[in-house]
Amino acid sequence: STEGFARLVHKSVQWFNRCFEKYSPRACVYNVDAKDVKGHIRAWTGLYAIYLKDWLKVFPRNQVFVLFLEDYRKRKTELLQEVSEFLGTGTNIRLQYFREDEHPANARKKEHKSVGNMTSKTREVLENFYRPWTKELKILLESNGFPTPPWAS
Repeated sequence: STEGFARLVHKSVQWFNRCFEKYSPRACVYNVDAKDVKGHIRAWTGLYAIYLKDWLKVFPRNQVFVLFLEDYRKRKTELLQEVSEFLGTGTNIRLQYFREDEHPANARKKEHKSVGNMTSKTREVLENFYRPWTKELKILLESNGFPTPPWAS
């Protein structure tokens, strides 16, 4: 239910906020306990700045390719071409391997669609939770020469 989802969001955001008070954000995101707790949403998956910082410590900038789901939905063929060129696999893209209608990116499960959309209050809670991380990601991307995210322009 939308109310049940709101409770899960609230519980997860509270857990992370308490964790952030005691530990580094990185420690909280990689905390196995957070991922095993039943009754939480997968909030850690959207904290991209933390993961990207780690990747850039290990891999040189020229070995990291960042793309955005919003761009992928708008210009799938061109982005797949760019990925292929980046990987050096040639220019012959086989789009049949990327059929979004068979495996839609970020899609809700059928059984969840009948519940309806989240409430505006739940959306506000999530937006407030992710806002500083979204800002940090934008700064990190721009400072490392990655494209500006579509949602940040």
